[in-house]
Amino acid sequence: MRQDLYVKNIPEGYSDDQLRRLFAVAGKVVALHRIMDPNNGLDTGCAYVTMASEKEAKEAIECLDEAHFDSTILKVKLAKPRAPRTSPPAGRGGGG
Repeated sequence: MRQDLYVKNIPEGYSDDQLRRLFAVAGKVVALHRIMDPNNGLDTGCAYVTMASEKEAKEAIECLDEAHFDSTILKVKLAKPRAPRTSPPAGRGGGG
């Protein structure tokens, strides 16, 4: 079963391809999603990396969590499941 990882402290200028190659040492990278600042569109230095299996995700954590890269310390952990989205209560249109 696929497993999502949350990664932070990605070195500035690190490309998606470099990140994929880095995590490939632990197994197959199924998906990668960089987190961008919604206000300015800049990279936040965080990403979600989806590994092909739980075993590969755990291997990635063991290999890469607390690893030193370009004067930063990479943080890798299991991503928390997303909370279900809730819609705001439906209002009674109206208007005028």
